[in-house]
Amino acid sequence: GKRTPTIIPLNPTKKSSNGSVCEDEEDDCFSDSFEAELLALKKNPREKMRFNDEDVAILDEWFEKNPYPDRKERKEIGKILMVPSKNIRIWFQNKRVKSKEHGKLLSKTTKKDSKKKLASS
Repeated sequence: GKRTPTIIPLNPTKKSSNGSVCEDEEDDCFSDSFEAELLALKKNPREKMRFNDEDVAILDEWFEKNPYPDRKERKEIGKILMVPSKNIRIWFQNKRVKSKEHGKLLSKTTKKDSKKKLASS
């Protein structure tokens, strides 16, 4: 018959002072049953999370207001989008890196480069 694979966590879980299990100190103590339920619904916890276009539009709006949301804001966004706050945190980290890289690329391009881009499009 079919055997369900055992899932071994990448980080050993730690017990926090209030007794809830934490994956990392920063924000993923599932005192919130909402996030625990979301994770339980996910078939493969290691699978890459992809946001749809509507979600990205919402995340971009929040990013414009504040590229460094605190735990409370991430939980709020997570509830709106129905995803764990850990995924929100990672999206913001990646978005900050991309926007920094994008800024560097823009400052490095010369007038010649921008003319080439205009001619090719």
